[in-house]
Amino acid sequence: MAVCICVFKGDCVRKPVLLLISAFLALACVAAEIKSVKEEDTKKLITESPSQADNPNSGAFMLISNAAKEIFQDGTSVLRTYARYKIFNERGYGYGSVSLGYREGYSEVRVLFANTVKTDGTIVPLEQKDINDFAPYAKFDMYSDVKEKKFTMPALEPGCIIEYSYEVKELKPILPGDLWDIFLMQEPVPIGADTAEIILPKAIKLKRRQYNTAVKVREEDLGDRMKYSIVNGNQPEIVPEPRMPELEDRDTFPQICEWTLDSWQPISVWYNKLVREQMLTSTDMEAFTKELLKDKKTDEDKMRALYSYVSQRIRYVAVSLGPHTHQPHSAAEVFRKKYGDCKDKTTLLLTLLKLAGIEGIPVLVPSSEKIFDAGMPSMRVFNHVIAAVPRSGGGYYWMDGTNEVAAFNASPFGESKQVLAINSDGSFKLEKTPGFDPMSDYADTYTKCTVQENGDVTLEKDRYYYGWAAEGVRYGFKYTAPEERKKYFEKGGIVVSDLQFGDFEDNEKPFFIKLKGTLPSYFQKIGEHMLILSGDIVRETYNDVTTAKERKYPIRFEWSCLSKLKIDYILPEGYKIKNLPKDYAVEKPYKKGFSAFSFSGSTFSWMTGVTGFEYKLPVSSFEDFKKESLLIQKYNADVKSIIFEKR
Repeated sequence: MAVCICVFKGDCVRKPVLLLISAFLALACVAAEIKSVKEEDTKKLITESPSQADNPNSGAFMLISNAAKEIFQDGTSVLRTYARYKIFNERGYGYGSVSLGYREGYSEVRVLFANTVKTDGTIVPLEQKDINDFAPYAKFDMYSDVKEKKFTMPALEPGCIIEYSYEVKELKPILPGDLWDIFLMQEPVPIGADTAEIILPKAIKLKRRQYNTAVKVREEDLGDRMKYSIVNGNQPEIVPEPRMPELEDRDTFPQICEWTLDSWQPISVWYNKLVREQMLTSTDMEAFTKELLKDKKTDEDKMRALYSYVSQRIRYVAVSLGPHTHQPHSAAEVFRKKYGDCKDKTTLLLTLLKLAGIEGIPVLVPSSEKIFDAGMPSMRVFNHVIAAVPRSGGGYYWMDGTNEVAAFNASPFGESKQVLAINSDGSFKLEKTPGFDPMSDYADTYTKCTVQENGDVTLEKDRYYYGWAAEGVRYGFKYTAPEERKKYFEKGGIVVSDLQFGDFEDNEKPFFIKLKGTLPSYFQKIGEHMLILSGDIVRETYNDVTTAKERKYPIRFEWSCLSKLKIDYILPEGYKIKNLPKDYAVEKPYKKGFSAFSFSGSTFSWMTGVTGFEYKLPVSSFEDFKKESLLIQKYNADVKSIIFEKR
């Protein structure tokens, strides 16, 4: 299934630990004066800096992170960053690989210096020839200006220290006056000194919210400018736990959020203008639209046909940066070249809808619900755009042009998301997209297992996927070769005799997988009169979480569509079940489900259904959760082997 990562990267979301991904995700700011290791006693620096012995869980130690960003009156800016890490072991080598994304003509990136201090105090500088510019989308002429400046620190070894400094100049700001940052007070590595500085014209007011931290932000009057500084340090690393919240979780991890805009209105007016300017048609587009819709009687039929064309016939290219980071290419160009990123495909879809007499609107989608806050307006929180058509009675038809396996007007993301819907006049509404519907987004499986006297099983399995539940499965098998599809099931021990799939192109239909085959020795044969089924009936025990003696962070559960299953095990004549499992039902904030068992004639039947919900279990409930898990483990032990005896 297509996932959009193509637009709206902020230039300063995370601190240098994420420089490995993008410089523009890295505003951990500051210090006007940068002192290189060349000015220090490097042998003393190596011996007196933190050691692996004192930090056994860490691959590296953030010794210093300084960066400073200044935004000028015209909206241009300069970001200067300095980072210094001590590398403890191979797990920390990743901090020595840096990738700085930029837009040619819109930004300039310059590496000021970079050095590695070996364990004997020797300094090995990064050579200029080892700093390379890379064009990841060079084969797509619409995105040839997308660049990355990359380098890898030389002479890495356990116990060494690395430093690097770079500068990013934003020559053509995305939306002048729009600043938005998250300063994370903790990282996956320990922090020595971490400072952030922002300098703004006084006309731009900086707003702030703090979460789980009492750090004071320093403010300094510079005459016509204001300087804001965050000083952080001596922070332990975040030791990962299974199913822990993301680092941006404001309820769990200390952080400071800063932004400048007062309203979403400047964003909606600005982006509406960008899109409308690019809704350009051509005679070919007009003729195509007329032909495609000639037999379509209703607006809904027309929308369905146009959405299907854009999502399935216009190739999706996920582009992270470029001069068209926010402004799409013209609809006529996208139509002609038959490829585009999310904003391009959305603009084409809106233009085709307009040719059909239907008014659609662009909808900006945040990169994460964890960082989105209706009270913190910024263009930088968005990384995706889709189309919507307002309904006459309220609500919308939702269309994500990048999702080639979604049905028309399906839940665009499975989970409900708050989005910014931009009306044709530039006004906006903060709306909620629909989440998945248990009645229409689910998987339903029926399996018939005919058990032979020797324990072999003849298998007939029909699995149907409806709505949102069909998307990932349809996409996965669509892009898998036919022989590989068969091997997928053979890896599970099935000797496949027949395999059928539903329609890969018609997303309006449920997707299905129909499988026939055999499972040799699936039942264990004991003597002449006993068959044993082992390991089929298993409840989730959460052992990845509950084996720990204690828990520091909440347990995060994710949502999942309803999955229904019925299995009939048809035993040879004369066999009866010895230990029929007990039915059970579970209803928790994070899960709802049941299982029911029966035996009639010679058939053992099992019916089950389960739905998962997004939920954070507080640490205070961890001990009770462990107790419940132990009861589930005991249940699994009781049903691990189902015994059938011939009487």
